Amino acid sequence: MCCGDYTSPNQMFKHYSDLWSLDLNTLQWAQIKAPGCPSARSGHRIIAYKRKLYCFGGFYDNHQDVKYFDDLHVFDLETMTWTKVDSRKALAWPKPRSGFGFVLHEGTGTALLYGGYSTVSKKGSFEEKSNVLNDLWQLNLNTLQWTQLKNGGDAPTPRSGFTMFSVRNRVFMFGGVADVETDADNFDSTFFNELREYNLRKKAWELLNVKVGVDPSKRGSEDAEDEVEAHFRENAKRVKAEEEDLASAQLKAASAWKWGDEKDEKAAAAAAARKKKEEEEAMEAEAEALMMLDIAEDEEEAEDETDKMVKRLGYVWPRRNAQVCVKGNIVYLFGGVFERGDSEVTLDDLFYLDTRKGKLTQWNTVRDADLSHHVWFEDDESDDDDEEEEGDNRKAKRRHESEDEYEEDEDEDDDEDEEGEAEEGGCPRAKAGEDAKKYFERTKEHWMTEAMMEAEEVLNDKQMRAFAFKLATAALKKQQQ
Repeated sequence: MCCGDYTSPNQMFKHYSDLWSLDLNTLQWAQIKAPGCPSARSGHRIIAYKRKLYCFGGFYDNHQDVKYFDDLHVFDLETMTWTKVDSRKALAWPKPRSGFGFVLHEGTGTALLYGGYSTVSKKGSFEEKSNVLNDLWQLNLNTLQWTQLKNGGDAPTPRSGFTMFSVRNRVFMFGGVADVETDADNFDSTFFNELREYNLRKKAWELLNVKVGVDPSKRGSEDAEDEVEAHFRENAKRVKAEEEDLASAQLKAASAWKWGDEKDEKAAAAAAARKKKEEEEAMEAEAEALMMLDIAEDEEEAEDETDKMVKRLGYVWPRRNAQVCVKGNIVYLFGGVFERGDSEVTLDDLFYLDTRKGKLTQWNTVRDADLSHHVWFEDDESDDDDEEEEGDNRKAKRRHESEDEYEEDEDEDDDEDEEGEAEEGGCPRAKAGEDAKKYFERTKEHWMTEAMMEAEEVLNDKQMRAFAFKLATAALKKQQQ
């Protein structure tokens, strides 16, 4: 994990410039303190190829302006060092951006980059406008040279927040959102749940006919309930069958261990030692063959697993920032964010898709989205349309960059009646007779945010609170002077 940001409840950014590794056996995080780490940023993308990490792009927001990056950094997992690629001698290079797609195409030793978001200056003005990109690039991971590809076929409309992934050297794109700026302060947002594939040989996109289900808000609730109940019944049968198969397999394994292993224990140990030595000596020569064997076994395993799984078509909500995991030919899709009106929903649903020839027909539901803790989406015909539109515009801007002017609006009438109204410069004003401890407890959220913004190193919770209290105390003394 490299860089990233923390966003406070009032949409203040804290960007990081660090690198961490996760031990998948112990599930423990460890920081890698390597020189030359990319500058603080978020919205960047990283891929892994042959013991190296490739990091491109992103943005940095210092609350006064936003900077977008087009730099390429390579981290060597053998030497644990960063190298920044010199772009000055390159024949072609992608523009600065964040929120783009960056995916490995292992068969060609390249990576594909698509789309993203940035801002550009308006002609003859100091103002900036949003710039949603839809260009496509290929990076040779051996020469580190960029080539712009033809964006042919049924290419996606400009968007950001989509998910790109590869399966057996096939490149796919799912979802995303298109924010169209109607004027200086207004956006129209369209979310997608479509799936596309890019053919690298033909240099063309194809919109795939994959079923996503029916929006439950547009069909009868009884039908939806019946479908969910049927799913649970089928799932319970599958789980019971799997448990019985597992118990039978464990019984057979225990029997084999009892009668076979005790009899030939010494001979088996000697044979295992010889086999291990032979495998170590021949490991490099057989690497490619083993890889092909693994692929074949994965395909058989995926076919067996998929045939046992319940194939139920739920509803794949349009979304941005969905997460994808690929195992063999099976793609798992989890979560993301969806908006309608003034409602923003973080999804927790799970689907799988079989990408084999003849099987790529529908997203199969493993887990439905739990919307019980959200307000159900309905058309709002009240007088709150202006507020709903304003909420949409704020969310659209926060997806790409965060500035103080996009913080949640507060009720001015309520603010006038409250004590402790912010002074000029945004510092909460102390109440009469309030000491440092009481002042900090009342305004803690503000000072914790300030501490996260001003901290020059990574602090734990206790250190962050102490730093925040120090800032609050200094502000209180300044007010009392």
